[in-house]
Amino acid sequence: MDSSHHDITERRRTGYALRESGSRYRILLESLPQLVWTSRPDGACCYVSRQWVEYTGVKADQLWGLGWIDVLHPDDRQRVQDHWRQGIQTENAYEIESRIRRVDGIYRRFTTWVVPIRDTAGQLVEWLGSSTDVEDQLQAFNAELEQRVRNRVADLTRAQEVLEMRNLDLQQFAYMASHDLKTPLRTISGFLELLGTTYGGQLGVKGADWIRRASDGARRLEALIDNLLAYSRVDSQAQPFELVELGEVVADCLEDLGAEIQASGAEIIAGTLPTVAGDRTQLTQLFQNLLGNAIKYRSAKRPLIRVSAQWKKNEWIFAVADNGVGIEPEHHEKIFELFRRLRTHKSLIGDGIGLSVCRRIVTRHGGKIWVESQPGQGCTVLFTLVPSSIHPINSHANDE
Repeated sequence: MDSSHHDITERRRTGYALRESGSRYRILLESLPQLVWTSRPDGACCYVSRQWVEYTGVKADQLWGLGWIDVLHPDDRQRVQDHWRQGIQTENAYEIESRIRRVDGIYRRFTTWVVPIRDTAGQLVEWLGSSTDVEDQLQAFNAELEQRVRNRVADLTRAQEVLEMRNLDLQQFAYMASHDLKTPLRTISGFLELLGTTYGGQLGVKGADWIRRASDGARRLEALIDNLLAYSRVDSQAQPFELVELGEVVADCLEDLGAEIQASGAEIIAGTLPTVAGDRTQLTQLFQNLLGNAIKYRSAKRPLIRVSAQWKKNEWIFAVADNGVGIEPEHHEKIFELFRRLRTHKSLIGDGIGLSVCRRIVTRHGGKIWVESQPGQGCTVLFTLVPSSIHPINSHANDE
């Protein structure tokens, strides 16, 4: 009798403690600024906080079960339900962002954390969800991001204006070089030729040699001016990009270099080359400069030049390889500098501009250019170009 009375008393105490604990739990949930809800293990909502009701304007019993789905933005409902079902299946906590309709019909963004509540045995007894309004933070972030974009656009606009001014300066320089420099130079060359023709017999061997040297110097200066013009026009007279068949470009270059190829006895092997988006005139100049250099800086052996393309890591890598004199590793970067000529090549006529032009052309086409070489072991100039918008064309030449 006493034992039975003790058990009943203990159960009453336990029940009272549980009710007190549950009451404090509900009071705590009601005091939170977030929209709080709980659901049974099967996912049916069984409680929503006062904040939920006040925010949505929907009665609590209308939000129970799956009624809460109706206050979500239509575009978010399926995604939220999919996450909810997955959470129920895995019994794992998760976080999701969605838009919840306010009492005035406005949708605001919320971040919702959903966590499983387990008993002492580890069994799932309910789900607890807490939704925090993040609309203001997102709007502030977006406003800051938009301001950064505006600032960046303003910076780019100013940079574009500076670039346009520099291009204008280059165009003016090109006009000056082509007219104010070349016109008197042609006069000098003409009078030197007239002097040699009219008085060559009276000047003797030494005088004739002086006239020859002066004429050669005038021709080199004219070539230098032409190359400076080419360097300045890479940006100032650039053409819109088009689809360019590089196989045709190289064929045209070989035809233009026919005299040099025949005189040197060079063998040139061109592999399958792709179609790229670019400035055809500049790409022709690029290959012509590289092929011309490969012929010019040849060794005592018969020149062998290979042109190839390889598709690698979403870009084309082109190579113009020769068996010429080669370049010391310490000069691999310097050869692309303007007016840079190597001491080992002083006996060869050149102005140190050709590879600088090549670098500007490749850079304009979004690529990079470099050289791999050792003295006496030939030279390979490599450069990259981005693919055309309808890549691939001509398949992947030498694809990896």
